[in-house]
Amino acid sequence: MVRKKNRIERILEPFGAAHASALVSFFNEIASQDVDVVIFMARKALCLYKLFVLCGARRIESRIATESIIKNPDELIGKKIIVVDDTLFVGTTLAEVERRLEKIKIESVIFYVYCGDVGNWDEDTFCPDFLMRELSSQEIIEFCAAECRALINAGIPYLTDFPASHRISFTSSELDRAITPHCFNFFDISTQYHDTNKVKYYSGLPDKYIEESIRKQLGSSVYEVIELAKIRIFATWVGNRYEVTIVPIVTVGSLTKKDLIKCVSHLCEIFNFNFSLIGNRDIKEIMRFFQFIVGSLYQKLYFESIKAVKEVPTIKFFDSSWADFLFSEEVSKNISNLISQIYSGSKKTITKKIPRIGIYEPKSEVEKTKIDINKFLSEHFSNFCFEDFQDTPLSDLTAIFLEFHANFEEKARDEIRQKKKDPEYIGRLKKGMPWGELSRFILNKYSIKNNRYKRNVLSLILDRLVDFGIAVPIIATANNIVYRAYRHGEDVRFGAQEENLVYNILKGFQAGRGVEGFEGTYLEKIIVILLRVGMNEEWLDLWFSKNPSDNIVRIGYYLQGAVPIVPNRDEFLPENESSWLTRRLVKTGVLTQDNSKSNLYHLGEQEPDAAHAKRESKRTAISLGVALGKACTHSNTIRTDIRPLGTKDLIVLTSCSNLLDVAGAVAAELPIFADWYKRTGKDMLVGSGLRRAKKNITVYGYVPGRPNLGAEAINSGMWKIDKFLSDQIGEIKKKVYKLEGFDEEWINREEIWDAIFKAFERGVDNAERKSLEQLLKLIKVKLNESLWVLDLMEIIFFHRKNIIIGPQYEKIHNRLFSNSNKLSFNSPESIKSYKKLEDKLSAKKLFRNEDTALSFDLDELVERHCQVLVSDSQLVFNKISKSHQRLYRKIYKNMVWYDIIDMRGRDKNLQSELDDYVKGIDTFREEVNDFLQVNADRISALGGEQFTDNGENKSLNDSKHVYFSGTKSPENEAFYLSNELIKIASKSNIKIRIMVVDTSLRGDFVFRNKGETTVDGDFKSHFHTLIEAISRHEFERAIKNGESILWCMTDKEKSIIKDSFITYEDLDPSVEVSVKIRMLETMNSLKALICRA
Repeated sequence: MVRKKNRIERILEPFGAAHASALVSFFNEIASQDVDVVIFMARKALCLYKLFVLCGARRIESRIATESIIKNPDELIGKKIIVVDDTLFVGTTLAEVERRLEKIKIESVIFYVYCGDVGNWDEDTFCPDFLMRELSSQEIIEFCAAECRALINAGIPYLTDFPASHRISFTSSELDRAITPHCFNFFDISTQYHDTNKVKYYSGLPDKYIEESIRKQLGSSVYEVIELAKIRIFATWVGNRYEVTIVPIVTVGSLTKKDLIKCVSHLCEIFNFNFSLIGNRDIKEIMRFFQFIVGSLYQKLYFESIKAVKEVPTIKFFDSSWADFLFSEEVSKNISNLISQIYSGSKKTITKKIPRIGIYEPKSEVEKTKIDINKFLSEHFSNFCFEDFQDTPLSDLTAIFLEFHANFEEKARDEIRQKKKDPEYIGRLKKGMPWGELSRFILNKYSIKNNRYKRNVLSLILDRLVDFGIAVPIIATANNIVYRAYRHGEDVRFGAQEENLVYNILKGFQAGRGVEGFEGTYLEKIIVILLRVGMNEEWLDLWFSKNPSDNIVRIGYYLQGAVPIVPNRDEFLPENESSWLTRRLVKTGVLTQDNSKSNLYHLGEQEPDAAHAKRESKRTAISLGVALGKACTHSNTIRTDIRPLGTKDLIVLTSCSNLLDVAGAVAAELPIFADWYKRTGKDMLVGSGLRRAKKNITVYGYVPGRPNLGAEAINSGMWKIDKFLSDQIGEIKKKVYKLEGFDEEWINREEIWDAIFKAFERGVDNAERKSLEQLLKLIKVKLNESLWVLDLMEIIFFHRKNIIIGPQYEKIHNRLFSNSNKLSFNSPESIKSYKKLEDKLSAKKLFRNEDTALSFDLDELVERHCQVLVSDSQLVFNKISKSHQRLYRKIYKNMVWYDIIDMRGRDKNLQSELDDYVKGIDTFREEVNDFLQVNADRISALGGEQFTDNGENKSLNDSKHVYFSGTKSPENEAFYLSNELIKIASKSNIKIRIMVVDTSLRGDFVFRNKGETTVDGDFKSHFHTLIEAISRHEFERAIKNGESILWCMTDKEKSIIKDSFITYEDLDPSVEVSVKIRMLETMNSLKALICRA
């Protein structure tokens, strides 16, 4: 049995033992120093310190501040100081801080750095007093990635300029309801990584009533400068509850310094704050003051909206340490007092209005950003395909920040090393990209109206990028204008993870095969195997969207029928074409390609840097490659028992292993044929093909000397169907497992091959199987029709060349007529055209170029056929998408909830009664847990699933939510479980409450994505409202020990009672419950039954 990780282990896992131990020692060393102030150079380093305090590191007793304190030198005079940074790249930032501190009359300063980049660090520029570890550039990247993931595991916001709350405890049900208040619309922006580590991240946008309330408090002029406003929730599971940090995010549009000061002055007047304390501060500090004060207003309104869920003490609303870190000591103290006043409702009524304030964008930075965005997207996505395609805002923004890093970071470091007087790139990093231009570009690209609400929605994507460290929010200034901007984050190249894994699996493949270089088909199929195995074994992290059809890796590689396609654009490819991913790998230097006839690919000179989500990913990819290489032959040699696999075997493995994959892979051939006809075949049919005979046009452009791509696609489809129906994958398995007799290390390799074959096993239920088999038959018909079209074009070619005799002509001629009855002529015009053709060909009359009318009639017939091909392929893909949804997302149709009544025995008058009841509870827990486990195994054997959401089957939780999926009747399984619970409660002589419900109370059934630890859907919040209505209901007074009270919808009462051996007694009247979620109100009628076994 696998031991569960505790919370601290989960938090520290990304670092590994060496870093985790060293970081504890690092912070303990700092905490042991007798100093006045500890300055953290980066907010990320400060967050890292907070994280390790959670994990047992010593607290620093001295004052803690961020680098902004250096702008207020009076607070440092005569002080002993420690400056802390987590990473050191070149050293210029710390050198600049050292110079500034030398100008202040401090007593002493010590510089502590955890790790330095030995490849970039210039010791002549700066040398810290204490350096814990020296790391390579790759190790620094790994460490930065680990920091981001560890902060997620701990539920600590990554970089914040806003008034975060203290950690507040929420039960699961309280959190579910806290994200569905009536005046905020919350979005779950957690990824699979969050769910796996029992963390939930949400962002909530205020509704118009909240916005109007803020407008009234601030006045229209100040309110209208607000650009973004939302509430973020960071929740982490700590065993029996969530610890939640709530952060209000408020940013303003681009303002002149004068206008910003005007706004802040107005705020100070409203809330009776001494403006002189903040008015002369650095402009960025003034901006943060605005964010803190206005953010606290939104925070207050949010807490008021969840009062019915949880009464949070106002002292918990604001963690003043965040202000201590960002502001001077005096300002911080006054801000904390001011925010306390705001939470208590204290403010002045201001009748004075200020004139409307204009938004002035920094024109030079806007123009640079506009140019950069187009350049970045072009560089990032060039050579992905030959046509432009619409991607997603998430991938666009990710690409922009990754390319920002690639274009500017290293050049900025070079400028630092060269000590340039007017550096271009350092300035670009400091100015960032204004949010106004970023949002304008994305919204315009997708034809979305550019208003404040849409920009707020778009900012949800930014939240995800900031959480992962891909983007960093900054306050920048340019030409007397202060604005919110974004730049790339740390050296966390998430987009390179898969490139690095591809490099390493190919490295292993090359080593295993013992031959340098790899053929194109091997390359394509190895990539598919990598992604599928990595996904199935969960050592390759995916980003799942809430869209059930999106099962994509970060770089946007769809796993559909083992055919790679660009998201939102169907770039299909036959077996001997290179995918957009391969072309990207060549472009980025991961691979090189021969210009010779062999056309082999080779590994690039340098392994790409990457920060892997799972530490063993790289090693596993190499092992996977070696196992494949050991089994595969070179293209110039025949297969043997020792090397039993060739390129065709890998095609079968990746495309023909199961019904889902073969349907998807074969359906992909249909639009290839349609596209080939549009580009090439059409010209041949209507007469101009002879004049262009030397140009064979493929899907992607002109490729001299290539055979007919349309014929390749159709033949490939027919071949795959044949291989699937003949169970060729079974033969491949036999050949692979025979390697046991030849491979000395087979004991290690066998497990890898088990994982490979398992990754391509995709089971479907009987109904789905029948549906997919029908679709496969449909595809086969369309492939045969396409062969007829190819025969037609070839016979016309013979006629035009005046060759109407000979065995080849006769063969095609006879095949054409024998297959004509398989065509679907769906219009009188098509039949008429075919009859004309039949008359000519049966009489062997020459079909010449001048027969243009008939040519165009036939063209129309084939055009219609191609349209049907495309629509039929889409039909198949839609079906496969739904099947994939069922593979990656489990739907639960019914649920049973139970809870122990009077768990503490408070209604027992005698000690003996209490002892008996407590003993009964222990018996009930043990027997229910045993039954749930046995029942789960039974249902699993039937092809279904019993999933316990609130604790595992064996947990000691006294309240559980048990969901059912996939069996013949999930509802009957729910009834069966409720009966068993009643029997066990009766036997244990205790009282329980039970509810049996369908999970479609909100219209959609609940679901759980693969890898997630809990179900999702509005049903959960709806159901908790029902629980509140029936828990401790007066009906419970009527039940005795050994009895249960069962609740169900009134229309389900007869179904529950039918054929049951349980005694049921009606309780009247029914209980009517109103549930309101996001302004949508529904009524539920609940029936209560007293149950005795």
